[in-house]
Amino acid sequence: MMPAKKRLLFFDVITHLGGAQRSTVLLCERLRAYYDVHILDAYGVCERYREAVQAIGVPYEVALPSARNVYIGHKGRLFRRLMRAAGQIPEMWRLKTALRKAIERLGPDLVWTNSPKALFFLKLAGVRRVCPVVFYARGWYRRGQVSPVGRWLIGHATDGVFTVSAATAEAMRTWISRPEMLYVVNNTVNVEAIDAAAAGGVAEPRPKGMERGLKILVPAHLLPTKGQHTAIEAAARLKGKGIDFVLWLAGDTGTLDKKNQYFDSLKALVNRYDLDDSVVFLGYRSDVAALMKAADVVALPTHSEGLPRVVLESMLLKTPVVATPAGGAVDLIRDGQTGFMTPFEDGASLAERIERLYRDRELAGRLAEAAYRRVMDVFHPDVQIPLISRAIEEVISGFCRRCVCE
Repeated sequence: MMPAKKRLLFFDVITHLGGAQRSTVLLCERLRAYYDVHILDAYGVCERYREAVQAIGVPYEVALPSARNVYIGHKGRLFRRLMRAAGQIPEMWRLKTALRKAIERLGPDLVWTNSPKALFFLKLAGVRRVCPVVFYARGWYRRGQVSPVGRWLIGHATDGVFTVSAATAEAMRTWISRPEMLYVVNNTVNVEAIDAAAAGGVAEPRPKGMERGLKILVPAHLLPTKGQHTAIEAAARLKGKGIDFVLWLAGDTGTLDKKNQYFDSLKALVNRYDLDDSVVFLGYRSDVAALMKAADVVALPTHSEGLPRVVLESMLLKTPVVATPAGGAVDLIRDGQTGFMTPFEDGASLAERIERLYRDRELAGRLAEAAYRRVMDVFHPDVQIPLISRAIEEVISGFCRRCVCE
């Protein structure tokens, strides 16, 4: 008789379907070959996330579907944030109770999460007394990007920390209390699914500018940290050089509190530079892979990343990438070899790199081919999933040894 697979449970407070969440869904799908994988969503407020999980056939449930106040908001307004947080206390307590009951019922061998907020609830529910808890650091996680409470939780309420890139591990070593608990666990990429999605072609409505000589894509949620304003500044310089281009900004423009002042500022910037005919806000798109394939350049002028999924996918699809040296982007891109790096907040530099790829198609093709080989050699699931499984087994074994000693 085959031994029963160990059970893994992913728990988080999901509010949107971004790169980190998509990477988690892919990881759960791949780990099913080795483990019995379940997903527990705190509140179930993101329908797209639920649909993505159900599409891969992983058991999914919501801990507290009746919750109403799931989003604090009011960043930068301390009093309002405190008032909103205080109003959430009753539901936080109910979530803690629901989480504890789910752990007792499911009996996981390991629980992992991507966010300090979810880690707080795991600590509150006492999960670590019955099974190991792993924090998966999917961002850059430099000291200044994590609150003191978050740093304490990551360092003291876990049995292991998986970092999505070597750059993340390097950043966390400067502040984590136990550096020996760090494991580099890279994102992987679903080669077959991305190829199939790209082959399906750009969906309707087809974006404005498909006929332009240079098509630039920024595939990211519209947030200040993603740097779309830098891409627009680069677009203004390209226009000044008379280049026939379109800049596609493909990303959700909304937030849970239904206000996105950054989106408004971007529209004002487009108007200021007279770029209405050259910059297109696409909103959320389900055909991002096809847009990457159709684009001549993918740009990611971001301020912070773990291991950017959109860069991985662009490299796989052989579309040249220009990105900032944010977190794990430097794990992927070798400047001038597998893509181009550009300084933060530097529209002139971004425009120069894009123009260089546009005018030298032989160079663009050479970089794209080298990038494709790097993804296949290093980040293919056949390479990464066994490494991830080894890290999981080490954490579980360490937990068992700790229990015996205690």
